[in-house]
Amino acid sequence: TSGGFTIPEGFLNELTKSMLAFGGARQSGARILVTDSGNPLMIPTMNDTGVSGRLLAENTTVTDTALVFGQKQLHAYKYSSDLVLVPTELMEDSAFSVDSYVAEALGERLGRITNTHYTGGDGSGKPQGFNTAAATGKTAAAAAAVTYLELVDLQHSVDPSYRQLPTAWTFNDATFAIIR
Repeated sequence: TSGGFTIPEGFLNELTKSMLAFGGARQSGARILVTDSGNPLMIPTMNDTGVSGRLLAENTTVTDTALVFGQKQLHAYKYSSDLVLVPTELMEDSAFSVDSYVAEALGERLGRITNTHYTGGDGSGKPQGFNTAAATGKTAAAAAAVTYLELVDLQHSVDPSYRQLPTAWTFNDATFAIIR
């Protein structure tokens, strides 16, 4: 179980690998920011959506309306795929590229935990997931019976300026099956 089964001894030169999907938060447009020292990042924000222009008569003084800026702090998080010890002999004797399988497995481990947090993290000692951070737009009448019209309502509950940006739908696999 520690890799000895990969050393040839009269078996088919093929590896059967168990797989488990770990989600697509990174594929849905998530942006991963890397810091040099793990320090929090401050990003400037501005919400001018409540201010409109004005119609003025001739010779009317223009109103001075400043832009109001804020900031949001993004925290750094450290994830681990856990330590995997691989004997040199296994790397040398295996019929497979053990290092590439180990690297792939470690990446999948990280994918599973980060997808869980990027989607539903509560922001307490972990990232705030997009499901948690999103303002409620349209809520389905029943979790096990999402309808096409509810999806249309959800899409149009988001301001059109956001709908013009590259976007993606993300679903739990069981929810996606219901929609299909």
